[in-house]
Amino acid sequence: MKKLMIVAAASIAAVSAFAIESANIVGYSAAPDSVEQCNFLSIGFNSVGYNTCDIQQIKLSDGGAGSIGWGTETFALWAGAPDVVAGSGATYWDASMDPDGEATDYYWGDDSCAKVAFSVLPAQGVVIDMPEGLSVQMAGQVSGTEAEITSVEQCNFLANPFAAAIDIQNIKISDGGAGGIGWGTETFALWAGAPDVVAGSGATYWDASMDPDGEATGYYWGDDSCAKINYQIPVGQSFVIDMPADLDVTITPPYSL
Repeated sequence: MKKLMIVAAASIAAVSAFAIESANIVGYSAAPDSVEQCNFLSIGFNSVGYNTCDIQQIKLSDGGAGSIGWGTETFALWAGAPDVVAGSGATYWDASMDPDGEATDYYWGDDSCAKVAFSVLPAQGVVIDMPEGLSVQMAGQVSGTEAEITSVEQCNFLANPFAAAIDIQNIKISDGGAGGIGWGTETFALWAGAPDVVAGSGATYWDASMDPDGEATGYYWGDDSCAKINYQIPVGQSFVIDMPADLDVTITPPYSL
């Protein structure tokens, strides 16, 4: 069996290393250091045989200290203002909390501690509120399919849905040719903690006519001076795009399977 090991640089709420094994193309990712409060993460793997991933693919660890699983680690999806998406909440529980007595490890459950099955869509960013210094691991089937999303008003919590880093230019926005985008109203940032914007993570979506070098042939992500940027979004990282509603967003994979 072929084995491919790829190592990525560690970063906030991101991946330090992951492995992919084929022919099944399954893998795992690990984020060794959570930050205090809000961690904006992505699940770079689907459930095996599906085009979505399940909340149970996210595993937290404190190295066996026994301090997690007692109601202090919570999961949610955010959108808009931002607001918590109704019905998306879950809590990380110790196996001993399972009312059915079937759990053998930590699991995500509801307020009554019952295990939940919650599907996360491709490129949907997740928010885990937890203490700093926890390890996060995710596993599943590697996706090589372009992700497509329709935007909501204001904050869109999206994610790198792939098992490798992507360039910000892999993210494309369209209004169907209406010409209403690319004039400084669509902005990108990473968030972490309170949440706060991560320094140096900002970018704006520009029309080709804004390129100071005159080389752009389509929309592109650039800095405040409209210069095109090369910004890598790590495995396991989610991000925020502030934009109007009903735009089409596509995220292309950095590899082909």
